[in-house]
Amino acid sequence: MKILIDKGYQVMQYLMISGAAMLLSCEDDREVNYSEDKAIELEVTDSYLQVETPVVGFQAGTPSYSIAFNAINGLKDLDKVNIYSTFTDTSGVSTNEVLFASYDVEEPLRNVITDEFTYDDLKAGLLLEGEPLPDDQILLAVGAGWEFRFEGVRADGEIIRLPGTINVAVLSRFAGIYKMTKMAYYRIGVLRNDVTDPEIGETIFIGSVDENTFSHNGWWGPFPWPGCAFNFDIDLEDADPVLKPVTAVPILTECGLYAGNEPLACPGMSSVPCATSNVLEIHDDTGKHILKLSYGYLVTSGATGPREFYVEYEKVP
Repeated sequence: MKILIDKGYQVMQYLMISGAAMLLSCEDDREVNYSEDKAIELEVTDSYLQVETPVVGFQAGTPSYSIAFNAINGLKDLDKVNIYSTFTDTSGVSTNEVLFASYDVEEPLRNVITDEFTYDDLKAGLLLEGEPLPDDQILLAVGAGWEFRFEGVRADGEIIRLPGTINVAVLSRFAGIYKMTKMAYYRIGVLRNDVTDPEIGETIFIGSVDENTFSHNGWWGPFPWPGCAFNFDIDLEDADPVLKPVTAVPILTECGLYAGNEPLACPGMSSVPCATSNVLEIHDDTGKHILKLSYGYLVTSGATGPREFYVEYEKVP
């Protein structure tokens, strides 16, 4: 565990005091009684947390994970922050709660706390319906996960609940960060490399919804789509050990379509390579899985016609 102390609050206090003095000096009609000059003090009334890693993605085989949070001390200082952990499976059944970790809070203002942990740390002491969590991480179902909650301990032993949580979510090994390596966009049958080429090399987060459903976050083809996503399904039970078919894309979420009037999908598109796309290529030796997707939407008013997208992604191991 590594604890860092940030002196930024002391600097901020000094700057604010200096700024206040400058404002007073600029007011010609205000009399300042320097004989009664008093120090200006800025105080944090209640201790609190700033959680820097609210969500941690858990993937089988990953050696370790890290968390970070800031403990901000107030008038009643904290001496310690405790994290308590609970695991919940995909059916909603939860384990007992255990003390996961404890951290000393040593500075009067901001304490930056970071830590690393392993699967053995995560499973220690937890019982799900009377049984410990499996030794084989692959047996953990996508969608299950741990929740960390925080408590503060003061010098007199008083315990206070600190707002904020960290969720450690079990993801598919095929979820994660992918890099855009190839892209084509056809606007009413016309290839628009001028739109796609600048985005090659950008990254996207492919998330897990359940064992077979994944989320495509923040992008629609070459167009940024902040805060929105569509989903797609992969048949991971297919007999081919390397090529797993994408069976549905796009599956609309609450964000709906990026634009247009209705979604388009293979085989109902003519410009993109439907015959060779919509597939996941598994490369367990390197972890650089390749995902090829074709999808689009139809505009039926104004500049009418299809907008078709083809994208290849490579997982960043």
